[in-house]
Amino acid sequence: MKIYSDLSFQRLRILYTKILDVLEQIPKNAAYRKYTEQITNEKLGIVKAETDIKKLEDRLQGGEIEEVILQ
Repeated sequence: MKIYSDLSFQRLRILYTKILDVLEQIPKNAAYRKYTEQITNEKLGIVKAETDIKKLEDRLQGGEIEEVILQ
């Protein structure tokens, strides 16, 4: 379970970082970029700060971690 949890945290960090990289291609003043960057940075901050998988699921409010990854 610990290995799976570590992989989930790593996968979310990678996904959120990739989203932020793609958003850099959108003009800075675009509402979509501003809103999506804000949400993604908040979620990435939660992933970096939280070490317990269950608490992470609760804080992200997206269901089980597998569901969050698929979103």
